[in-house]
Amino acid sequence: EYIAMRSNHRNNLLACFQRSISCYGGNLLQAGEHTRQRIMDVIDNLRNQVNDKEFGYQLLEEAYLTELLVLLNRASLESLQNQEVEESGEYSETMEKIVRYINENLTSDVSLNQLADRFFMSKYHLVRMFKRNTGFTPHQFIRYKRLLTARMLLRGGKSVTDVCHECGFTDYSNFIRAFREEFGMSPRKYATTEMRSEARKPLMLTSV
Repeated sequence: EYIAMRSNHRNNLLACFQRSISCYGGNLLQAGEHTRQRIMDVIDNLRNQVNDKEFGYQLLEEAYLTELLVLLNRASLESLQNQEVEESGEYSETMEKIVRYINENLTSDVSLNQLADRFFMSKYHLVRMFKRNTGFTPHQFIRYKRLLTARMLLRGGKSVTDVCHECGFTDYSNFIRAFREEFGMSPRKYATTEMRSEARKPLMLTSV
């Protein structure tokens, strides 16, 4: 909550943690030597403020913590860009079929068991193959695709309740929580922000 309060819709400081789970399955960050040294320097500065308790230490604590989170997120993005894609990053025919099936059934209750049965493979093999090709587990991918669809529908002016059901979320509170985690704000706030943005756009005048 503390970190989320210091994020905004353009800079989600929690993204590095969310990305590491979805792409790598754990909180492992492989940073270059220069980036790693900068991170350690900031951690040392932060530790010194906590121990010294001098005038203004709380302000410096927050400043160093924000700097640390920015560096972690930059390192996470750099690591993601440098990550080698196995098997030339190409989808197998089976993967294409699975992804197509998910896209066509986002509003349905698509589960790992259902996918494994439908495509005649074990759940373990399905998760491993899916993550190798997409960086997501099937559950994470379905959730992400539903959230992207929700964002598109909100832009179109649909209500939050309608969007929740149309995107396949069965629990309203889970939808709100998932949307906030992914995009850094609630669906209602996102819709309001989009409406204000549209209202600020100038009218285009055309001459006949």
